[in-house]
Formats: sequence, C-alpha cells, structure tokens
Amino acid sequence: MFLLFQVSCSNGKKENAGNTILQKSSANFSGTFSGLIPCADCPGIEITLSFNPDSSFIESMIYQKRSSSFKDSGQWIKEGKMIEVRYNDKKTSPHYFLIKSDSTIAWLDGNKKEIEGPLKDHYILKRK
Repeated sequence: MFLLFQVSCSNGKKENAGNTILQKSSANFSGTFSGLIPCADCPGIEITLSFNPDSSFIESMIYQKRSSSFKDSGQWIKEGKMIEVRYNDKKTSPHYFLIKSDSTIAWLDGNKKEIEGPLKDHYILKRK
C-alpha cells in the first residue's frame, strides 16, 4: 500500500514538471505575427496572431472587401519548433504553426505539414 502511494505521488510530480516545462518553453516565445492568407470567396483574409508570454493568444481575422471579421482567443503550447493553438471555443479544432525563424511562422495543414503549392508563401506570417 505504501509503494502504491509513492508511485501515485511520483506520477503527479512528473506531470506537473512536464506542464512547467511546457509553460516555460511557451514563455520563451511571444510576439505578434500577421499576414494575408487566401480566401475562397474574397481577395484574402488579414490575420493577426498575438502570442502572449502567459501562453494565451488572441487571433483577429478580417475578410477583405467584406464586412466581416472575427476575433478568437485561447491557449498555445510550443513544443520544439511547433506551436499548437487551442481555442477557448471547444468546437474549433486546434491549429498548428511552425517557427521558421525569429520573424516568421508558417500555418500548417491538418496533418501538421507545411502547405505546398503555388499559394504556400501566403501561409507565412511575419512578426510585426
């Protein structure tokens, strides 16, 4: 019984340590990135993503030549060069970004791969 209690406590400590590492890793990355991504029925979508040191983010999307815009927020996690954004609205699937350099990130497809094809450069967001 004593051994089981020790294992249980140990697992909790490892999990907490892992969360601390992710939070610390996230805190080392922050900033605001923007770009103009393709749109199926408008000239483009102006996107701005602000990654805060506390692991929160704010996303703003403005559809060009339309009177619609959206704002969203949530939490983000950085693992290596990959950033996962998790929206507060649980119905919205997470999005993934690849840190290309200190000044650019790439929006990834649903398989966490860089977007290919003639429009791939439009999925690169630049630091403001």
